[in-house]
Amino acid sequence: MSVTLNAILGGQPYQTFSARNFEWYIKNKYNIVSAIDTVLGKDHCWKCYKNWKWGIEGDKINDKMRKRR
Repeated sequence: MSVTLNAILGGQPYQTFSARNFEWYIKNKYNIVSAIDTVLGKDHCWKCYKNWKWGIEGDKINDKMRKRR
């Protein structure tokens, strides 16, 4: 459902709404990462972004972008 919502709102293919918000966060654009993470769990958006961008699930890497948070 998140991928469908993101597609309707103009997001990239196979990107979840959470991953899109994390991408906005990285680019210092308005985002709701903190709200999504509050509801769905700590680092939810980061994990979705990681999975979408690099196909990495869980905590297999600790990237510099995560440390920005």
